[in-house]
Amino acid sequence: MGTFAAIEQKINAAAIKRLSNAQANFGGGLLVDGIFDAFPVDTYEVQSNNPVFQCKESEVSAVLRGASVVINSVTYTVENKISNKAGWMLLELLA
Repeated sequence: MGTFAAIEQKINAAAIKRLSNAQANFGGGLLVDGIFDAFPVDTYEVQSNNPVFQCKESEVSAVLRGASVVINSVTYTVENKISNKAGWMLLELLA
């Protein structure tokens, strides 16, 4: 059996593979599969009506607040990044 971090990575990869409903295009060839929610109510520490995109943290570590991202042919701006400290990142988006 592997380390906890290795197990966590495998579980996160399986979750994304099974649950992803959108692909985010950050430009420069960076395409990330994840879970897009156009109308969230309360996610992690975000209590907002802004759309959110959840994905593996390792895939968006270089993405900065203010970056542009295209999801489902709509361009958004990354307003906030929130890590769940378990390998997932939530990006709060502005249209």
